[in-house]
Amino acid sequence: CPCAFVFVLPLFHSMSLKSAAGKGILIRDPGIFDKLPGVKNIFFDKTGTLTNGVFRILKWDTESLSGEDLGAILAMEKKSDHPVARAIVSRLAGRDLPLPEVTSFEHIYTKGVRAEARGSVYTITSENSSAPAANEINELIASTITVRKDGEIISEIMLGDSLKEDAKFAVSELSSMGYNVFIVSGDKEENVSQVADRINIPRENIFFGETPEGKSEIIARYGRSMMIGDGLNDAPALASADVGVAIQGSVGESMKVSDAYILNNDLFTILDLLGHGAAARATAKRNMALSISYNSIAGAFALAG
Repeated sequence: CPCAFVFVLPLFHSMSLKSAAGKGILIRDPGIFDKLPGVKNIFFDKTGTLTNGVFRILKWDTESLSGEDLGAILAMEKKSDHPVARAIVSRLAGRDLPLPEVTSFEHIYTKGVRAEARGSVYTITSENSSAPAANEINELIASTITVRKDGEIISEIMLGDSLKEDAKFAVSELSSMGYNVFIVSGDKEENVSQVADRINIPRENIFFGETPEGKSEIIARYGRSMMIGDGLNDAPALASADVGVAIQGSVGESMKVSDAYILNNDLFTILDLLGHGAAARATAKRNMALSISYNSIAGAFALAG
């Protein structure tokens, strides 16, 4: 029956959608099951994807700053939704600080923020520094934020982010399955390298200091690609990848352009998604072959009368 050719793929796409949802994977584009078997290169964003993206302040001498300076820092960071900003706002929350009017606020991509307050220019940026290596006990990825007022350093903030517990194992499994695994990040080299070394991604497979457009170009250049990310600056890369996967905590723009959304915080779910693609392809091929055989045999009997 010709109907078999018409319904076999939609039927198994439908079954795969239901199975994926049961594992915490929401599929936006069912065509993903046709593209997954062709994936060879898998790109991870760093912050919030391989790491938890929840920064903790490890060291910050706030007593050396005036109330006006702390108020300016708080007012600036309240305008940002970056995880670093949230950590700083959380530390200063509850203090009776005078909040000035903030003008000329801008994000300095891959660096931090800049703004004017009370006639002074403040910058809060991540820069090359003597930040210590990651703590071996709690897996903290340390970095230092520099606060400047009119160009002069007035404070430094040491922050820590932690690797997701399954990051190293997920990367190891993907590599053993024959995938090329990369990190593509807007963060600076020392922070990206620190994460790559921890989870055994070769240094030649990391890209750092990349703009959203730069990430997208890298993905397009490699081809046969899957991009996994959560931030607004990941959206162009998610859109240009053959398969774009947004993970839990993703901003709206990333979710809009992705093919799939991971509901949990488990990187092993990526393996489940890839497995669904392989299974859907194998099942579709098997049933197509059965359909062709059936039609051939039925046609022969019909001709024979």
